[in-house]
Amino acid sequence: MKKTVFNCKTLLLALSLCAAAPSLAQTSLESTSTTIYDFSKFNDLELLKFFAELDAQGRKYPTIAELKAKGLYDEIEFVRSHVAKRNTINNDDRLVQKTYAERELFLNLPSGAGKIVGGYPSKDFVNDNFSMWNYTTLFGSWNHTLFQAPGSWVDAAHQNGTDIMSGMKFFDTTGGRGQGANLWMEFIAERNANDEFKYARPLINLLRFLGMDGINYNWEANGYASTNVVNFHKRLYEIAKEENFNNFHIVIYTMSHILPGYLKDALFGSNGKRTAEVMLNYEGNGFSTDMNSSYRNAKDALKTTKGLYMGGWIVGMDKNWNDLDKDVYHHESGIALWGEHDQSRFWSYNKGNSPQQLMTNYQMLLERAFSGGHRNPANRPNVVDRGNSLEAQGGNPALYNFAGMATWIPEQSTIQGKLPFSTFFNIGNGERYVYKGKKTAGSWYNMSNQDLVPTYRWLVYRSETTNVSNAIDAQFTNTDAYMGGSCLQVKGKATDGNADLILYKTLLEGNGGNIVAKLGVKNGKEAMNSSQLYLIVRLKNSQQWKEYLVTNPTTNKWEEREITLSDLTSSDVIDRIGLRVKNTNTDFNMLVGKLELSDNFTATPTAPKDLTIQVKEEKKTSLSVKATWNVECGAGNELQHNDKENIHHFEILYKNGEEGAVTEIARTKQWATYVGDIQVGEQDNKPYIGVRSASTDLKTYSPVVWKAIERGNYNSLPAANTNIYGTPELDVSAAGAAIARQFRYLEQFSTTDAIENVSYNDTGSRPATNYVDMSSKVIKVRQGQEFTIHFKGHEATDENDGSHDDLRYCIGRGWIDLDGDGSFNPDLLEFSPDHGECLFTIGNKRSRTMENVQGLYAFKIKVPTDAKVGMSRIRIVFSDAWFEGALQPTGKFNKGFAIDFGVEITGENTSRKVGSDTWDEGTASEPEGLNAQTGINIVETAKPSAQLNNQTIVLSNVQNLWIYTLDGVLVRHITRPTNVSTKSFAKGTYLIKIENNGIIETQKMIIR
Repeated sequence: MKKTVFNCKTLLLALSLCAAAPSLAQTSLESTSTTIYDFSKFNDLELLKFFAELDAQGRKYPTIAELKAKGLYDEIEFVRSHVAKRNTINNDDRLVQKTYAERELFLNLPSGAGKIVGGYPSKDFVNDNFSMWNYTTLFGSWNHTLFQAPGSWVDAAHQNGTDIMSGMKFFDTTGGRGQGANLWMEFIAERNANDEFKYARPLINLLRFLGMDGINYNWEANGYASTNVVNFHKRLYEIAKEENFNNFHIVIYTMSHILPGYLKDALFGSNGKRTAEVMLNYEGNGFSTDMNSSYRNAKDALKTTKGLYMGGWIVGMDKNWNDLDKDVYHHESGIALWGEHDQSRFWSYNKGNSPQQLMTNYQMLLERAFSGGHRNPANRPNVVDRGNSLEAQGGNPALYNFAGMATWIPEQSTIQGKLPFSTFFNIGNGERYVYKGKKTAGSWYNMSNQDLVPTYRWLVYRSETTNVSNAIDAQFTNTDAYMGGSCLQVKGKATDGNADLILYKTLLEGNGGNIVAKLGVKNGKEAMNSSQLYLIVRLKNSQQWKEYLVTNPTTNKWEEREITLSDLTSSDVIDRIGLRVKNTNTDFNMLVGKLELSDNFTATPTAPKDLTIQVKEEKKTSLSVKATWNVECGAGNELQHNDKENIHHFEILYKNGEEGAVTEIARTKQWATYVGDIQVGEQDNKPYIGVRSASTDLKTYSPVVWKAIERGNYNSLPAANTNIYGTPELDVSAAGAAIARQFRYLEQFSTTDAIENVSYNDTGSRPATNYVDMSSKVIKVRQGQEFTIHFKGHEATDENDGSHDDLRYCIGRGWIDLDGDGSFNPDLLEFSPDHGECLFTIGNKRSRTMENVQGLYAFKIKVPTDAKVGMSRIRIVFSDAWFEGALQPTGKFNKGFAIDFGVEITGENTSRKVGSDTWDEGTASEPEGLNAQTGINIVETAKPSAQLNNQTIVLSNVQNLWIYTLDGVLVRHITRPTNVSTKSFAKGTYLIKIENNGIIETQKMIIR
């Protein structure tokens, strides 16, 4: 896989330098850090050495004190998953019966977008929230080093029955690359005093501790067939079997598209003992055309083809799909899709003209890739090798003609056992966080808060038949939500009788009667809803469908319906759950934000403890928090899973003052989370952050553990960003960020024919975000006036700059706000003058555009006669031409540049009205179950502080002080310090971390 791979430590240092903590000069100590994660201690070899030390002591897992001593504690719970992998339901009744029941799909893709920090919780709404776990057997975590994949993705995978790798090792000596495997080979060959592989059992223990399922290799180099490597891998499988770690995986990708007989022991196994699983290289970008020998060699080695994957590259989706079932050798072999190093091709090829549209399009693209081009696994296009474009074709969306992976891979579901069952149709992100429809927090991304995904996306039949219906359409949407950040939208497409939307395959039964259903519903925008919605369930033994009326909402707000399912008993087994729309018509538009089936079952969850809060990005009226906690879970050598403690998820709460109203601001299944930009009001506020466990019964809660957050000095805190338009910024975790800062920018911008024109020339001083706010330069125009903007990108040359990697390799787009709503409508102003606000799009996708840097662009802008009078803004954003999806007016752009200019619109005509959104307004209710609690633990904590006086750090309210170099080396750890001399410190920059009773702050100190 011939792509540049960045050294982890180099990237981490770059991130530290680009988004580091505020500087602590020799005269003062400043505010809290903006850096969220520090993975400098997550070196795979060092982690294995650590666990080898524990193994030598007869222990499997470390203590909290040991994690702190190793500098791992602050990040470890973001890496760990406590969600046990769920078993899948037997697939004898799979939807596409011609599929091979045991065929598996290995998606060897990145988890999230970006190296190292990709996929971790953040406040960035626009993010990869992959959701097609229902067809994915194994996931690769390609963008992370071993043992560093995000635990939030593991949570999402495991609850849906998908195994997921801990990260990967990259060895590639092809084409002169020097990334050989010698260091790794020498390391794993080491023996302990018992002549055992020293790191074999520690590796298994480490994976078990993290909750991850294996190790992933790109091994395009010599060494995987060496005796020590083969024996080490076999020993890993033996130990995993001893530990009942039955979903442990080693997958090796090599340069060959076949499994030859002489390598079957190294890449697969022999005599019934597994060595590894193998992803065969792709032929061209397609699958192996001849699987005869590979199949036979796999069967000869292990009597199975499980773990034998035919590899295909998602550089495009035109490939030899018809070969996948052409003979038994292909039909009974697994499928692997790869692409690419730091973000999935599905994500990078996705596009949309606004953040909301981008996220909706991404889910639809995934649905066409897996359920088929019609987004219904029972109504798939025919298999074709050509015409499966990842790009829109004319008026047809990307992959509209693709047969879908459902053609070859059976669907999977884990929804079985006893009630309850619940979903809010959360897909892992939101442009706001809502509780029962009302906003409680800002934008968020956390895959640990992704609900169980539907088994079928979207299986629509004529009611109580298996005849496909096109009368309704279903989709996920982030434009509204009942709980979290998204919901299910069901819309009518035709007047065509009754239609059933089959959502979940299940094997559910009650615990003892009184079964009820709870649904959160809301009328969609401009809905008439003369059609009627029903909840439907199917009974396994009789195959009878039961329907229950869901009364239509009477308002334009969210309403919750509770339905008693009096005709169901605890002995009934439910094997399907769905929705029915009667009397379908095009006016039907219903949002569903909650679907729950529950009964009298109760269970008490174990409460969280040891809550630690790190304050991040503190400003006058907001702060972000990085929270971690623990749960009392048996002995130190036991696996720690939430379900053993009756924990379904954790809820993060906020209140202002000890007696303040409580709001829910986040949920997670991890023992840690990040919540960005919590609004805390003015300087007299006293924020508290709390965490509680929610039971597997979905109605019982632990007491809340509260932490009081002492605010920093109000006068010294930075002001909140008052930019109502949001802030675009460079994605520093994406490849090429440093190049963008150096060469990708506009060097000229000017206007002509305005009442007051502006002129701008780059001075060479640009922020690290590569976003230049020139809104102080105001273009004055009047309603109905035409004016022209002119701009030119910097042209870099090999002769002068050592590179020509400038804006020629970008796509650019411009917007102007014409209705004063603080956002940019994605439609083109030229074609939609009544509401469009997009001015232009320039550049060619996946190609260079020399006009971006040579000559002067000129775009005429006709201000509508009803444009909103007052202050406005023009924004221009560039993003890399290979990542068009990142070209948005807000959020992170890829390897590009952004700039704003102010606009003042004058005139006497009536201004156009601001378009209304559909979000519920008002204050959210307090979370359920608070009044019934006892023993609420409120911890008053003084904020730790540090002041630098000459050559002494003066500390107060500090229990622990850690001083690190920028590359993560611990210089000093002092317990309960009052002052520390800096005389012995070498000149340079240090990170200072101070802690008091779980409240942690990080600052930077520069010794000159």
